[in-house]
Amino acid sequence: MTKVCILDYGSGNVGSVNNLIQFLNYECKISNDPKEIEKSTHIILPGVGAFGPAMQKVKNKIPIKKLENEILKKNKPFLGICVGMQLMATTGEEFGEFEGLGWIEGRVKKMKSKILPHIGWNDITIKKDSKIFSGLNEHKDFYFVHSFHFDLKDKNLVVAETEYGEKFCSIFQKENIIGAIAGGILGMIIWLLSKEPYTSVGIWQLIFVLVCAWGGIYTFGPFIKK
Repeated sequence: MTKVCILDYGSGNVGSVNNLIQFLNYECKISNDPKEIEKSTHIILPGVGAFGPAMQKVKNKIPIKKLENEILKKNKPFLGICVGMQLMATTGEEFGEFEGLGWIEGRVKKMKSKILPHIGWNDITIKKDSKIFSGLNEHKDFYFVHSFHFDLKDKNLVVAETEYGEKFCSIFQKENIIGAIAGGILGMIIWLLSKEPYTSVGIWQLIFVLVCAWGGIYTFGPFIKK
């Protein structure tokens, strides 16, 4: 039975993600309790704000060793959204230099565009075929609000990129772990909740709800953007 655990470290719009999971009729709980993390089948880490303060909150509120045991050793499907994606980096450079979780080698750097933050609709370019894109139509538009990007050392992990002054990784995947900087994440959540997350989303199709993890803004699919 699918049981989703949404981690809450006080720096993410967990309510929006929780509402979406419940809309998909899956059991879901917002919790940092090690027992709940262990009982879960899937784990989501949302995030809003700056890298350094967010990482400090994670250290203070989330049992990292337990989390790593479930994700890195037991290979539970894991989704990091926005800052939740960036915290998996080795290092973040936002307002100083801070250590991240170090799950994915790379640095979170300030974007080169003269106009920041990158905010609004933008499309993605799929670099590698992945089931997380199942159901998206030809208009792969996502919502962005950020000024920093994750520069991965292993570019083979990049499954989608976006251009805003420069090309940057908007979605990456490493086996059971995926990260998305964009606000349109339903395809990734469906992949995450699939009974066969590494190979297929089975009968799942995109329904019509996407969540913008930044502000709790609900939109009806990336396909409504004309």
